Amino acid sequence: MALNKETLETIIETVKKFFQDLIKPDMTIDKIAEVASPSLDKIIKENEAKGLDYSAGKFRIEYLNDKQFTLEFEMYFKDDAGKWYKAANKSEPRDSELIEPSSWKTLKALKVVEFPIGAPAEEEEKIAKMADKEIAAAEKEQTADTKEDKSEKKF
Repeated sequence: MALNKETLETIIETVKKFFQDLIKPDMTIDKIAEVASPSLDKIIKENEAKGLDYSAGKFRIEYLNDKQFTLEFEMYFKDDAGKWYKAANKSEPRDSELIEPSSWKTLKALKVVEFPIGAPAEEEEKIAKMADKEIAAAEKEQTADTKEDKSEKKF
């Protein structure tokens, strides 16, 4: 299924709005990526709902100069006909004061920090696995407490 002009325009508008009000003052590099993640997931889900398959992507924080940095993402989708689509955006230069000082030093040294963008289902699976482990640990602890209670009653 090839995309029509209206669908492509919707994708472009979603991508353009991505960086508005994303970053708040004094954030770490990891926090910026964490805050961006739900918006990136939303873009992926919206494009998947339009019949595109998500393939891969990356989110980047790039040092520009002593006072500025940019945010950027690229994501790749494929339609049923095998045609590839790229969703990408780069923010306007942002003030370095938005990044917490030690993270700013790291970004200045590395010049670019890049995070892979996984499909939203992958994140949900990770969360589900973590929840399963926590439930199993709680059940094990509860079983141990119950055995301990029974042994105390014998005395």
